[in-house]
Amino acid sequence: MIVLQSIILCDCVYVDADTGKMVIAGTFHEITVGETPTGYPERAAVLYLAFRDVRKDCSFEIEFVDVANNKTLLHFETFKLHAASPFETVELAVPLPELPLPQPGPYSFDVFCEQAFLGTLRIKVVEEKEAE
Repeated sequence: MIVLQSIILCDCVYVDADTGKMVIAGTFHEITVGETPTGYPERAAVLYLAFRDVRKDCSFEIEFVDVANNKTLLHFETFKLHAASPFETVELAVPLPELPLPQPGPYSFDVFCEQAFLGTLRIKVVEEKEAE
């Protein structure tokens, strides 16, 4: 069975030209927004995913969920996974669109493969505090 080995929210992912390694830069799990409900961050973010035990070509999906209300806010298109061997780690960097954040609280990125739940990454949205 396919395993979601890593899921990381970050500012960018790039491939080092000398080593071929994927470099994950600027990891975070909290987003600060202005006065809600107008707090929509205008930032470019990337979701880094690593899978193992990919034994056949398969499709996976990502949902962005408002955990407090159990409401799916975004459903990402289906992505295809392919590995030459089940012992190979498949790494992906998925650029994210602007995320809808209707209020402060917990949100999650839920990952599914062929409709089977693989894992989740929780993040927290907090409201910016006014300077005193």
